[in-house]
Amino acid sequence: MCANYEPISKDRVHLLDLFEPTFEYSNDIYPGADCPLLFSNEGNVEWRQVKFGLVPTWAKDLKICRKTYNARTETVHEKPSFRHAWKN
Repeated sequence: MCANYEPISKDRVHLLDLFEPTFEYSNDIYPGADCPLLFSNEGNVEWRQVKFGLVPTWAKDLKICRKTYNARTETVHEKPSFRHAWKN
C-alpha cells in the first residue's frame, strides 16, 4: 500500500459525473486519516468517510495503521499484521 495519496478534490468530482462528498477531508491522506471512498451497490453510488490504512483485527489502537502500510513480500504471510489479509 502507498504511504499517502491525494484524493479527488471536491471541485473536480463533477468531471467524473459524480456528486460532491458531504464531509470534509484533507488534500493529502496518510494512514489513519479519514478519507473519501466510493461504494456501489446495485447501481447506487455513494461517498463514505473511511479510515485509510490497514488495521489488524487484534489492534487496540487505530494508530497502528501508521506502521502497517508496508510489508515485505518475503514475510507478509508470517507477520500478524498482514497474515489474515494475505490469505484472503
